[in-house]
Amino acid sequence: MYNITMTSLPIMWLAIFDFEYEKDRSDKGQVASKLGDAKLFMRNPQLYKLGMNGSCFSLPILGYWILYAIWHAFVVYNLNFYTLS
Repeated sequence: MYNITMTSLPIMWLAIFDFEYEKDRSDKGQVASKLGDAKLFMRNPQLYKLGMNGSCFSLPILGYWILYAIWHAFVVYNLNFYTLS
């Protein structure tokens, strides 16, 4: 129960409710956003450039992070095994 409430729920909360830009906006007295007012993403396709270039999300980057995690797991396992033996 601890893992669900203290580790996964805060990450899911952040992923769902944290936005760099407003998704959708109606003109009901709200302050104008940095790049426009209504339907920001549809009117500003340059915001999609990061995903289309694959500079942050690609298969080689995913592979790098998986290998990095395996290396960390190996180091932690061996340090614990060495210390306890």
